[in-house]
Amino acid sequence: MNKKQKKVLWVAIIIIIVMILYPPWIIENTSMKRLFSESILSPSVYTSTKYDFLFQSSSNSKRIDTDRLTLQIIIVVIFSLGIILTVKDSVEKR
Repeated sequence: MNKKQKKVLWVAIIIIIVMILYPPWIIENTSMKRLFSESILSPSVYTSTKYDFLFQSSSNSKRIDTDRLTLQIIIVVIFSLGIILTVKDSVEKR
């Protein structure tokens, strides 16, 4: 692994750490949940909110949007691997 590839790897690691420290949050909409609790076609009872610090959750109905966070991490990993595989020195090609 050359220097450029190592830089890309470290940048990807830092981005993933920051994404984990400031994850996307969703909040449970309790009024919608009560209103549509008996319905089969109930709308989503969760609403996306903002990105906030991991250890600063102030509400019990607020939780991490793990689906979105997982998707973001997968996208960063795929792009990072693609860049790492394409960024090679001319010395390695010989």
